[in-house]
Amino acid sequence: MFKYKRWFTHERWGSDKLKQAIAYYRVSTDKQGKSGLGLEAQQFTVERYCNQSDYDLITCIIEVQSTRKYRAGLFEAITTTPYFPTKIFISHASSDSHLVEEVIDLLENIGLSSSQIFCSSIEGYGIKLGDNFLEAIKKEIDESVLVLFILGNNFYSSPVCLCEMGAVWVKSVQHIPILIPPFDFLDIKGVIPLTQGFKINDPKKWNLFKSKIEVDFQLTSLDLSAWERKRDKAIRVIERIINLS
Repeated sequence: MFKYKRWFTHERWGSDKLKQAIAYYRVSTDKQGKSGLGLEAQQFTVERYCNQSDYDLITCIIEVQSTRKYRAGLFEAITTTPYFPTKIFISHASSDSHLVEEVIDLLENIGLSSSQIFCSSIEGYGIKLGDNFLEAIKKEIDESVLVLFILGNNFYSSPVCLCEMGAVWVKSVQHIPILIPPFDFLDIKGVIPLTQGFKINDPKKWNLFKSKIEVDFQLTSLDLSAWERKRDKAIRVIERIINLS
C-alpha cells in the first residue's frame, strides 16, 4: 500500500488551463517502487483529481523511501512549484493607514495596478459599500494572494488583524511581514511562521522586495534610479509619520 500522495498547485497567467500542478508520489519500499504496487493507485487518484478540477499536471516526482527521514523528493516538489500571485492583500491596523498609503504608492510605483491591491481601510482598494466586511476579507485571502502584514503594536491590538493572521496560517498563504519601528523582529508573536521580512523604512530591503514583486507578478522592471527616487521620497514620509506617532 502507498503511504500518501501530494500535489502542489498554482495559478499562472497566460496558460490555457490557468491552474498547474506538480505531483509527488512516495512508496515505502524499494520492492513497491519497482513493482508499481501502490504507485498506480496514487497516479490514478491524482490524474482523476486534475482532470475533474481542470489542473494541468506539468511534472511528477516519485520517491522510494521507507523511513521518515529527510525526503529529497518532497523538498524538490515544494521548491519546484512556481508561485505567481495575482493580488496583494495588505493586512494592517486601520490606525496605521497613513503608513499603508505610502506602501500602496510604492507597490504602484513598482508596477502593480490598483485592482491587484486589496486594502480594507483605503478607499478604492478595499470593500465596496454594502458588502459584508468579514465575508469580503475571507474571500480575498486565498492561495492566489501574497499577504503583507504591516506589523506594530496597533496590529496586535486589532481583533480583525489577528483573524486575518489566523486565516493566512490556516490556508498556508505566502506572506511577508513589514515592521513599523520601534516594533522589532523579537516582538513578532502569534501564528506567523519565521518568514523573512523587513522594516518599513529600510531602503535596501525595499529594493529586494521590488525585485521579488517584479518576478512574482511578471512585471517589467522599473529603472533603478527612478525607483530609488520614489522609494526615498516615500521613506521620508514614513519616517515623519513614525516620529510623530
